[in-house]
Amino acid sequence: MKKFQLLLLVGMFLICADALLYAQEKYTARQLTSDPAQDGFPSWYPDGNALVHSRFSWKDSLGRNGIWRINIDNSESEQVFSGIAEHPKLSPDGRRIVFDADTGSSMRIVDADGGNPRKFIPDSIVIHNGGLPCWSPSGSHI
Repeated sequence: MKKFQLLLLVGMFLICADALLYAQEKYTARQLTSDPAQDGFPSWYPDGNALVHSRFSWKDSLGRNGIWRINIDNSESEQVFSGIAEHPKLSPDGRRIVFDADTGSSMRIVDADGGNPRKFIPDSIVIHNGGLPCWSPSGSHI
């Protein structure tokens, strides 16, 4: 299985003179994670000094799967949620994180500094293969 790592890129892409220049061709990437797990789906804090991302490994036996916060300046990281979580998205105020849970069959919200995740969608609404949740610009809707 291919090892994925989280890289910090400045910008996603530039369009210039009818040519598509990708950020990795224009800017230097800096590696933020180094473990053998798959780290991905980053979401920036509003101040731009940190991001949250999901971490997953089939070989996890230490409870490191879940959502992690990583500081951009010093690359310190801390686990916000332990469990199966994908596609974390920070609220516009940076206080809450919405994410796909239960291998994509539900969505949950957790405080950005940790705690117990809360369900907000009734069991009568079935979600298959993840919901890719995102916040409205005001943070009042998901």
